[in-house]
Amino acid sequence: MAIARKSHVAGWWAGWVPVVNFMVLCSAAKASHSCFWSLVLPLAAVIAGSILWIPVWIAAWIVLGTIAWTAIWMRICHERGRSKALGLLAPVPVLNLVLFGVLAFGD
Repeated sequence: MAIARKSHVAGWWAGWVPVVNFMVLCSAAKASHSCFWSLVLPLAAVIAGSILWIPVWIAAWIVLGTIAWTAIWMRICHERGRSKALGLLAPVPVLNLVLFGVLAFGD
């Protein structure tokens, strides 16, 4: 939410709403609406794979979702004036907190 507010995204308050926050991320990255679907589709596919219990399907969509997630955070880093390489921290469990802190509370 703080990152979206600093990026001057309309509707920054939606950063707390699950799935809708994907739209906020895409707006902060200044990406098209296809960006939203690149995040929602893997989520839906993983849920469907979990219901049908198809492990290979789940693993493949998790990898694709992680790639999309990282690409979007790299664009957000670029839009906030940071190095795109900083976006590579997004999928790393503890280091992503550093990324979010730098983008939200850094100058």
